[in-house]
Amino acid sequence: MNTRNLVCAAILSAVSLNVNSAANTFMAGNYDHSVLVTNGLLSLAGDNNYGRLSLPVKQFYSKFTAFDSNVRAVSAAQGRTAYIKTNGDLFWFGWKAPSPTPPAMKTQLAYNAVDVALTNYDIFYISENQVWDFNPQTNTLKTLALNENPIELAAGSNHLVVRTDTGNVYTFGTNNKGQLCNGNTTSATSLIMVNTNVASIEAGGSGGNATFMVTSTGNVQMCGDNMYGLLGTKSATPPATVNVPTNISGATNIKKVAAEKTVSSLFMLNNNGAVSMIGFHDCWDYMQKPKTNFCPGAMNSSNYLVPLVMSNQIVDIGTGGDSIFLKDVYGNVLAFGGNTAYKLGDGTTTERHGPVAITIPAVTAVCDGY
Repeated sequence: MNTRNLVCAAILSAVSLNVNSAANTFMAGNYDHSVLVTNGLLSLAGDNNYGRLSLPVKQFYSKFTAFDSNVRAVSAAQGRTAYIKTNGDLFWFGWKAPSPTPPAMKTQLAYNAVDVALTNYDIFYISENQVWDFNPQTNTLKTLALNENPIELAAGSNHLVVRTDTGNVYTFGTNNKGQLCNGNTTSATSLIMVNTNVASIEAGGSGGNATFMVTSTGNVQMCGDNMYGLLGTKSATPPATVNVPTNISGATNIKKVAAEKTVSSLFMLNNNGAVSMIGFHDCWDYMQKPKTNFCPGAMNSSNYLVPLVMSNQIVDIGTGGDSIFLKDVYGNVLAFGGNTAYKLGDGTTTERHGPVAITIPAVTAVCDGY
């Protein structure tokens, strides 16, 4: 155990989480690490490979460990994490260049930041009513021209989605699966407007090549990779890709969606606190469907919405690479799915086929990054 962990162990006590999140983003993660923001406390779990936990050596956090306080937004992708504090300060850490270059420890990138989203290679953020694009490998910074006020970002593997205060949506980047929602598969080097009257946005899905939009009326639209039937049409031969905003069948009264980043699964939270999923799954038994006719093999997918069996009302959801975190009405955090490298933060590497309670450090002290 390094010095930082010894100090943390002395001043932090692990308790069952029972707080209300004050963050704009509840959870982020990718591949082998997870990041939670609860009551303004940023906590990390999983593998530090590429410095994604802001540690100088290869190490694991088998349970969530406090990192910083007064945090309101977070994003993670590949080997990086970025987050925004309540005063608008934006920090990032992790992979910055090809090996053997050492990873970056906690580094401030901007002031007055509003939101942040990470693709595989870039850190996008909103500051001073502009969208900024920072590439850690080349250490270059540029702005993306936009004549509106941006307020929300979402990112797939190599594309960006921007929502403005008028509800308009713009996209930018790679478009091999139609994920830019512009009617074709031509990539864009500048922001292009693709939708209106949108209440929230998300990106991810199969290989991170899909875009999702919750409309002002509570419907959900998608563009991009439809390999596992995310459109929900129940068709035996669904279209492989969709390049214009298209309603997901059965998705109504939706409050928020969360897309897993390395597999094609989408989770939806409705305004009544119920959660459903669509797309790829690994025969997880939280799904309200008999295994005898739903999971004939080791893996399967659902091309229609399936409700999750949950005993508590859910108020927030977030996803990583192949795992999902949920917060219930009492402030408890639950998680299930893939658990390589301890990324669920439950102290094990056991894949969870049903929700398990997660504990994090009490907000009594914070072990800040190096």
